[in-house]
Amino acid sequence: MWSKLLAVSFLVGGTYATPLDAGINRRAACPGVHIFGARETTVSPGYGSSSTVVNEVLSAYSGSTAEAISYPACGGQSSCGSVSYSSSVAQGIQAVASAVNSFNSQCPDTKLVLVGYSQFDERPAGFTCPSASKIQSYCDASDPYCCNGSNAATHLGYGAEYGAQALTFIKSKISS
Repeated sequence: MWSKLLAVSFLVGGTYATPLDAGINRRAACPGVHIFGARETTVSPGYGSSSTVVNEVLSAYSGSTAEAISYPACGGQSSCGSVSYSSSVAQGIQAVASAVNSFNSQCPDTKLVLVGYSQFDERPAGFTCPSASKIQSYCDASDPYCCNGSNAATHLGYGAEYGAQALTFIKSKISS
């Protein structure tokens, strides 16, 4: 599956029992490209600031589809249920794995694009990425969440700042 999976990060399975004919019909309706988007911490459910890139990909690939990853996106604030950051990250990882595996089992030939923010980008210590060429990450020095900066607005501006660059990267990977 990694051969068709592409992740764009802004520091930004399931089993189905269906008759064979239903599976064939479902695959015939599979999109060429499907995008998974994850919002940043404390943002309401949906795509958050990653919607800029999600919408650019949807516009660039007719018939493509997208879905928002459902997870707490919380950092301990009461406004999001007081879920700790680490618990939110763990739930996010599980939600991404479940969504990607479920979709891939139904549409194995669809190109998958993952777009998300810092909780979506967490990696365990010692992690090495065998597919590094398929990942693009953005983190500016002024961002206090992924660097040592002091301008929180930087963290929310990656879609506007790098959206066109991210789309170019995505297109280069989908066409290869």
